[in-house]
Amino acid sequence: MDPKYKIDSKKAKMNLLEALKIIRCDEAFAQLTGYPNIQPNQCGALTSEYDYLKQQSMATWQCNISQIEVPITDAGMKDYCPTLLVGGEIFSVNGAITHSSFSLCVTFSSSPAKKAAGQPNTGSCCLASYHDKKRVVRRFHFDHQPNETNKPSDHLQFGGNFPGLGSAQTEPHYCIESVDNPRLHYLPMDFILLFDLAIRDFKTPLTSLIEEKSWRKLVVTSQNIWWSEYLDWLRATVTKKTQLHEIVYG
Repeated sequence: MDPKYKIDSKKAKMNLLEALKIIRCDEAFAQLTGYPNIQPNQCGALTSEYDYLKQQSMATWQCNISQIEVPITDAGMKDYCPTLLVGGEIFSVNGAITHSSFSLCVTFSSSPAKKAAGQPNTGSCCLASYHDKKRVVRRFHFDHQPNETNKPSDHLQFGGNFPGLGSAQTEPHYCIESVDNPRLHYLPMDFILLFDLAIRDFKTPLTSLIEEKSWRKLVVTSQNIWWSEYLDWLRATVTKKTQLHEIVYG
């Protein structure tokens, strides 16, 4: 099946490389390891992923961005020790993006004090079993799957399958049931657009990043790469008499 719209693989790769370079070299990002419960050596992981992506061809390449963890510093959430997780994977074959999947998660690793001595806190669905272990309490999952049928090529899911979490004591517990539907037709989202959304929508130590000219330029470039042809296709689609849902599920 021919995709309804195409993402320029070369431009996407170059923009992603620049984004990984900017994040790993950002001073505020390097200091995140000083916050409680944050994953160690995130700069090192990004450097490895950057080097691996850089050495691949411009036409056929892949990148797996391990979940970047950022503390949420909103005063109203501090009792939960909240963090953001942003990461995922992207594949290109012969100059075309064939698959990308990125997620935005919110985790808690503690609960507010008990209401009274001896009374369990019911603010967490799994407090009794997992105590203060890190828990994924919200997950938003964005897919670009242009060659798939019977579902929107670009969609948003709440929850969904999240392999590798909750299977070991050292990994976060996944509170959300692995229900795949509904898949909501949504704008194509790459790692840059999702990471920018995450650090804008929550108060974090990376607020300064979204004001940097180099980062803002990357976001605008991602919008052009991922949205231009999509919006042209959508504009042409909605002028027809066929329902949009019939087209995206067709």
